[in-house]
Amino acid sequence: MKSIRHRILIIAVLVAGPLIAFDVYKASRDTERRVGEVTKDLTRSTHAVVSKVTSLIDASHELLSGLATAQEVKGGDTAACNRLLQEVGARYSKYTNFSMVNRDKYIVCSSGPLPKKVHLPHSPNVNRALETGTFSISPFKFGVLTGKPILVFSE
Repeated sequence: MKSIRHRILIIAVLVAGPLIAFDVYKASRDTERRVGEVTKDLTRSTHAVVSKVTSLIDASHELLSGLATAQEVKGGDTAACNRLLQEVGARYSKYTNFSMVNRDKYIVCSSGPLPKKVHLPHSPNVNRALETGTFSISPFKFGVLTGKPILVFSE
């Protein structure tokens, strides 16, 4: 009797072993396929985001280059500069704010209200723009006033 039980147990293991191995193999292949699909989706999404950010950067550079040459910005008339930046801010809703910073790194006019004098001595992109005279982009961060994710462009 014992020997029959042992033989049946051995036969069951011999039959079940390959089935279990096949199930494990099939599950790993399914997982590999799903990971491949997720990777393709993430790559497609990443390319879409990079394309949009690149377009935003190019458009921002062009817009800021134009604003930098405007008489209202260059002329020193704070009220005229505020009006111009408010008009531009109203027209381009994807931007949070437009500001003009002087050489002392104070915001002197802005598209939004300034409740107090704002000094930007440690802004990497403002410092780079003032030092090199070139377009500059901040590291990704969150806006102090809005708490929303932002990139800061400087010209």
